[in-house]
Amino acid sequence: MREVAAAVGVSKAAIYHHYADKEELFLALLLAAVARAGGLVERALATNGDTEAKLRALLKGIASHRSDQRVAMRLAEQEAVHLSEAGRTRLFGEYRARFTGPIEALMAEGQAAGELRRADPRWQATALLTLAQSLLDPRERGVTVAAVLELFLHGAAVS
Repeated sequence: MREVAAAVGVSKAAIYHHYADKEELFLALLLAAVARAGGLVERALATNGDTEAKLRALLKGIASHRSDQRVAMRLAEQEAVHLSEAGRTRLFGEYRARFTGPIEALMAEGQAAGELRRADPRWQATALLTLAQSLLDPRERGVTVAAVLELFLHGAAVS
């Protein structure tokens, strides 16, 4: 906590005034990242148009995610095991409520509108987010939002 206080230019006591312990501070950082990711989803879902337009907006948002946000989300995935059970429950509850849950709801809406194939919306959301990871990998320079969307909506088979 001393190092954190020095890095942000406050006293250790000032940090403890706002956060009870290291876990609470760490959880606050992770929850802030989840909230930013949730805002990205909210903006995409507010897009006018059909499911494809909303998916395109979502993928564009993911592709433009700031590198510090990507680091925070990766940190959340890797380090959540070090949180208490209550901390993990809170983090994953917020992640589901703000990020994956709304994407799953979009999948269900797309299915109801006849725009997406009937499948488990959670599985479809996971598939989309897995494909979207390539948009964040600097080694994947040729991957575009259009390519990811095409693969998600139409698969890899030749029609």
